[in-house]
Amino acid sequence: MLETVDDFAERVKALGGDAIGAVNEVMELSDLKSAKSGMSAREMIEQAIQNHEKLIARFKQAIKLCESANDPGSMDLFTRHIQLHEKMRWFLKEHLEKDSLLDS
Repeated sequence: MLETVDDFAERVKALGGDAIGAVNEVMELSDLKSAKSGMSAREMIEQAIQNHEKLIARFKQAIKLCESANDPGSMDLFTRHIQLHEKMRWFLKEHLEKDSLLDS
């Protein structure tokens, strides 16, 4: 997560903006959900999958904005992070399907 925040903060600064650099600040502004005490391992993984899906959808929307702003550098950054989150989502889904211990 920290690497992702750093990547986007660096891009914002490179474009002359003011970036949020602390993960806790980003999480305060986010509607992504954290695992809660008492959640089962399956529930935690399902929540993580939902978070990855939200990010993928938002990054795809951001790419459209970058296209209209003629900003290929930012498009590339979002594309790389889409690929990363798609891979993590796939890994978690595979884990859910193959690990029967999560159901106990």
